[in-house]
Amino acid sequence: LKIPSAVILTFSPKAYILSFGDLISTGTKINPVIMKSSDPAKNWHGLISIGNGSQTTQLKNTIIKNTSSLQTENWSLTGSITVYKNKYVDIDSCVFINNSSEDFINIIHSNFSIKNTRIQSAISDAFDSDFSDGEISHSSFVDIGAIGGGDAVDISGSNLSIQSTIFTNVDDKAISVGEGSVLHGDHLTITNSG
Repeated sequence: LKIPSAVILTFSPKAYILSFGDLISTGTKINPVIMKSSDPAKNWHGLISIGNGSQTTQLKNTIIKNTSSLQTENWSLTGSITVYKNKYVDIDSCVFINNSSEDFINIIHSNFSIKNTRIQSAISDAFDSDFSDGEISHSSFVDIGAIGGGDAVDISGSNLSIQSTIFTNVDDKAISVGEGSVLHGDHLTITNSG
């Protein structure tokens, strides 16, 4: 699935994108890709990329607003952006705003890079990495964990490098490192973290 610049996708409350192949959204600074709910008061179910180790997810100059996670009788996810077993996940110059699920972004068993990106207004965790290796740089996490207990970055079984990144108004931990994870941090600014 390739989404070019200046495309605006509007989703009904229970709609979502489910991809088993490459998912490429490449906007520009002037003409970003925008994904949003049809009703700002109701969230849509976001992006799900399920891979076998060969897929790539790329989000560049993409704005994603008003998301929640998929919850059905047969399938329940914690993240509104869920990426599983991708060869590589590249998130560059994106904005993620207003999330009402346990994780705004959940990357599982995938290598990733997040740079020049802002994640804002997540009611619980902003970013969750499970058994994945990657880096976050020149990014910001703002107003995280509104319902209590939310971490900006939560890693389990992962190796992560975070550089030149700002954390502001995080209810619980700016960075939670657990379950055999390794973190390298440099030039981090943390303000008003629980």
